[in-house]
Amino acid sequence: PVLTRTCAGAGNTKARLGPVRAAHIGPPRGGSMSSGLRRSARLRQGARPGGSAQRSAAGFSTMAAAGAPVRKAAAGEEETSRVWGEYRWHARGSRQNIGNALLCAVALWPSIAATVVLFTQCDKDASSYATFAQGCCALAMQAPIGMVNVLFFLNVTLGFWLVGLVQRSFWLIDPYWTVIPPLIGHFYQLHPRAGNANAARSAVALTLTWVWSVRLTHSYFRREDWKFGEREDWRYTKMARENPKSWWILSLFAVGLAQQPMLCGITMPLASVHLSDTADKPFGTALDILATVFAVIGIVLAYFADNQLRQFMEENAARKAKNESVRPVLNTGVWRYSRHPNYVGEQTWWWALGLFSVLLGEAWALSGTAFNSLVLAVVTVMTEQRMLKNWAADRADQYRNYQRETAVWIPIPFLYPWKFGCPSGRSSAHREDSAYERLSSQ
Repeated sequence: PVLTRTCAGAGNTKARLGPVRAAHIGPPRGGSMSSGLRRSARLRQGARPGGSAQRSAAGFSTMAAAGAPVRKAAAGEEETSRVWGEYRWHARGSRQNIGNALLCAVALWPSIAATVVLFTQCDKDASSYATFAQGCCALAMQAPIGMVNVLFFLNVTLGFWLVGLVQRSFWLIDPYWTVIPPLIGHFYQLHPRAGNANAARSAVALTLTWVWSVRLTHSYFRREDWKFGEREDWRYTKMARENPKSWWILSLFAVGLAQQPMLCGITMPLASVHLSDTADKPFGTALDILATVFAVIGIVLAYFADNQLRQFMEENAARKAKNESVRPVLNTGVWRYSRHPNYVGEQTWWWALGLFSVLLGEAWALSGTAFNSLVLAVVTVMTEQRMLKNWAADRADQYRNYQRETAVWIPIPFLYPWKFGCPSGRSSAHREDSAYERLSSQ
């Protein structure tokens, strides 16, 4: 038979595969006939078990290796998806997954080793730049934020970029986005000049940072099916397709350098907590309490938003498996009040942490938080544009209704009175439920 399949990540370009002989899809060496039949069935379906459209790309290479003639991409078709694809299926116990896990475990060892050397071998009053070694000590002791940026640039910006070029995927920065902030916090806490920091404020700030990190790390790996390096951020793949010839160098700036001001910036309040001239200020002021309470609120809000989104996606996947209509838009729970409550939770957490800097007289440290908010605003627009572009027309229309009647980030009662029980206007939930009934009847 002639098999027609859709190659995931290639702009839904259909590649026609020629006749496949029975010998090509028969049982592998040492395998049973039943296993060969199951394998051939999977090839006819164009997907690995589970039916994922993205995983079908892995089946593409299997059929090509089996001897089926594969049409080369026509002029104008994107070849970059096969190089910088966002999805590369592998099993949890595969060599690739284990290798990526080991890579993830050791990726920051150079920075950790350098920190140990600097903090144990350098005098805390070092200030001379006469030699390279003395200059490193002086920078680490007199400008710790500067040293954090140097280590980040060498280890993450350059190091992770080189790993990404070799692997043809810049996945490594994603899991480290949730781990680097607490590690930077401990850099400031363990700094030789941090001896006067208030212990209670330090404990609260670092504990909250680790709680944020553990929650987001769990959310990330749960989304990735507890695998390492199966896909990179979809924005990187999009840029790679748009710039196929120059992506190898553009990625240094778009993936590597772009992360540095965000991650080093949002952690500057932790430097204030441990290294500011007023770091020994007693803990327990009104601003201390306010910062702690809002930090907890932000983490909890992000937790509920992510879990509700996951439940929504799982329920829709179950409906699809039963050939039932999916719910077009998530507009219940915290998503009733904000189109991106997970982003609101994240921003609440980081601005709350920044209040510690304000308390200690270093409000300038909020500049990193402000930059992060600006970037997230751009990401919000990109995310919504991508959904409206990729979704079916009916679902996209319902999301536009949701956009009109639900705040993008923070709900304001007098602008959205129906969200808070006021009788003015019909809620988007009303409209979305009607749309869901209409779609289910079709």
